Amino acid sequence: MKDDKAQELIAYADCLYRNQNDKMKAMHPLAGQTLNEIRWANGGRILGVPQGQHQIRTYHPTIYIMDEAAFLPEAEQCYSATLASSPFCQIIAISSAGPGWFGDQCSL
Repeated sequence: MKDDKAQELIAYADCLYRNQNDKMKAMHPLAGQTLNEIRWANGGRILGVPQGQHQIRTYHPTIYIMDEAAFLPEAEQCYSATLASSPFCQIIAISSAGPGWFGDQCSL
């Protein structure tokens, strides 16, 4: 939700990368990494974006994943902003049960 949580995502992706076998690393070499982004040589990347509809509007993601979507304060607005900026984006929303927008989407 905050910048430190976005950075935890990148640290986790880095941990997964470092712990895979050397053959896989050689097939998918990294091009660089910052606190909020990990980039592969082939152009792929994982970007940790802090919470908020205005944060996601600056990007045009291919895949957008929301964790605990039922409990994110601006989940519906982020979903709508992502669709507006990237209409072909695959959106994955994961959550435990909770009332509100996400729960309504799951009951359709």
